Amino acid sequence: MSIRQPRHQQGMTLISWLIVITIGLFFTLISVKMVPTYLEHYSIVQILESMSEDRSVRKMSRRDIKETVFKRFRINGIYEFPKEDLEVVKGKDGYKVSADYEVRKPVFGNVFIVMTFSKSVVIRPLLQ
Repeated sequence: MSIRQPRHQQGMTLISWLIVITIGLFFTLISVKMVPTYLEHYSIVQILESMSEDRSVRKMSRRDIKETVFKRFRINGIYEFPKEDLEVVKGKDGYKVSADYEVRKPVFGNVFIVMTFSKSVVIRPLLQ
């Protein structure tokens, strides 16, 4: 009775393992950079949506609405939102509050992740 020996080694080589580990680390690094930004965007969306339902905001002027948005941003730990990326425009339905912004996060060297976000809500005036 003879036992057959495999002709070639089966499994991954050291180089194959290094490639798999490198790819895994790359995606982990990107996830670490992107997840906090998406969580911050989720907070911004929640703030804007809550403002559209808040009765006290419906009586405010354009300037007061903008100040209130940034107060709520600070309360929720959003400190780096550029003021010029928030627009409050008066329309026939009420004030349209729009947050259109872009976030760039460095990965390594001159390689960046670019994420763009856009959210807008309408704050309707109180019916008398």
